[in-house]
Amino acid sequence: MIEIQNNTEYHFGFLDESTIEKDPFLLFEKWFIEARTFQVLIPEAFVLSTIQENNSPNARVLLMKRFDRSGILFCTHLDSVKAQEINYEPFAHCLFFWPQMERQIRIYGFVKEIDDDNKDAQWNNRNNMHKIASLSSPQSDIIPNRHYLDDAYKNIEIQYQNIEIPRPQNWGGYILKPYNFEFWQGRANRLNDRIKFTEEKGKWSMVRLAP
Repeated sequence: MIEIQNNTEYHFGFLDESTIEKDPFLLFEKWFIEARTFQVLIPEAFVLSTIQENNSPNARVLLMKRFDRSGILFCTHLDSVKAQEINYEPFAHCLFFWPQMERQIRIYGFVKEIDDDNKDAQWNNRNNMHKIASLSSPQSDIIPNRHYLDDAYKNIEIQYQNIEIPRPQNWGGYILKPYNFEFWQGRANRLNDRIKFTEEKGKWSMVRLAP
């Protein structure tokens, strides 16, 4: 049995509706830059939750590859479990958590596959070791043992020695286009700040939520 008594007091900052960015995209960008400056470990890491065919949630940690007004871009194999779940239900939830800054950001959005030009650009941004790893791994499939992966990696490494590694057809990415942001800032006595942004007909509204 594990029992946890956490008496941590939050003190890093606060959210004030009168001074924060009224645009959630600008506020996300500001917080992300601050997380990098604060040297948060892997600030681009986030939890992506999707819906399985039995309508239960499924979550995993991914790395954000790009953020702009089109949304959050992430990459994966297109025949992976997460890709199958996105095809089944094309909306998802992202959660960024930066405990060193006592902050989290929750983002709900619609998900769609990126086009081939974007896939090629993301593939070309990867180093050769990561490209070989992508080719070596039948993501989400059952494999016999670790040696299976190591042997596949070595064989592909030899195959593409001094040769440009092409993007496989089953590798790509998705954009999550937000329709809802929630920014959470830890405060003293657990009276934390929660500011929610909701998009409707191209306009964003902002409200405060009780912690």
